[in-house]
Amino acid sequence: MAQRQILSLLWPVRRCGLWPVMSRSHCQNIITISRFCSSRQMNPEPPPVHPENESLLENLSSMGLDLNMARRRQPGVLRKLLTNEQGVAYFLKSKGADQETIASIISRFLRSITRSCQHLEECWQLWRNIFKSNNEVVGILSRSRSPESFFRSSDNENLEKNIAFLRSLGITPKDLHRLLTTAPRTFSNSVELNRI
Repeated sequence: MAQRQILSLLWPVRRCGLWPVMSRSHCQNIITISRFCSSRQMNPEPPPVHPENESLLENLSSMGLDLNMARRRQPGVLRKLLTNEQGVAYFLKSKGADQETIASIISRFLRSITRSCQHLEECWQLWRNIFKSNNEVVGILSRSRSPESFFRSSDNENLEKNIAFLRSLGITPKDLHRLLTTAPRTFSNSVELNRI
């Protein structure tokens, strides 16, 4: 009788590939191992997917954003609870961007709505050290890949160091302009990485 009970306890262990485990000192652990083995055979549930923020979607839609483009490019931003879409829109409008340009910029780089207005103003001043006018900066942001170069970095101090480093190499404002529009990651990289 006792042998049958032991064998019935060992059967799941044998299926898990832990056979032999027959010493008396291991008998107390057999039930735990059996549970462990059987739980490993079950399929775990996938992690829950957080739904999109409906209030944010309504705001973005009323601003004229292309939500399909935003979903393709940065879908995670649409799940955030705290964003600054109205602040970013107001900021860009104060710099001379019209509503269509604002919608285009935010649609193409949705992460822009996670930036504070103070951060954007600091970054704008750094860009204005390179470009002649606000309209020139707005023009750059309205081009296809350009929003990334302005909104990508969350570290304005790093941006300032990169601009100083590139100027120390003798790069002209025209070349900086080209780099900002064609290689935006140059300005969000660390200076040490750009030195290589």
